[in-house]
Amino acid sequence: MVHVWRILRHEKKWSAYVKKLSNEKDKSATPNPAQVVNVEVDPKQHPVGHKKAKQERNGKRPAPEAISAIDQKLDKFIEVCNKAEKMAEVQEGLANKKLEAAQLNHKTAQEQTKCKMLDLYKELLSAPTNDLSEEALAERSKAIESMRLALFSKDN
Repeated sequence: MVHVWRILRHEKKWSAYVKKLSNEKDKSATPNPAQVVNVEVDPKQHPVGHKKAKQERNGKRPAPEAISAIDQKLDKFIEVCNKAEKMAEVQEGLANKKLEAAQLNHKTAQEQTKCKMLDLYKELLSAPTNDLSEEALAERSKAIESMRLALFSKDN
């Protein structure tokens, strides 16, 4: 009988029967045949038939509940991965747009500064110098020279 036990020891019917036997209070009494026949806990679910159990055990027929559960989890995993990839792409696009906007703002600020400096340069050139002291004239010429270099240098 050991060879039969080795085959049946992992089957649902045998496990349920052993569990039922171990849960009984009176271990010395013989089990009631009515209790042995109804080994499943869920009355709506029928026990697996002999051929079906044999096919599942030999790997010819997969267990449908396990496969459907794995398929559902795999589908959810793939869906979450796809959403994560899309979110990463959107975030990367937003980061690139923010960088472009910052660069444009920086260039705009530089151009505005250059325009203001050019206006001031024109003012200094066209301002009358008759009533300026020697120190004021020296300061004016230094300011005009530094502005000229900043505005009209070859690398700008």
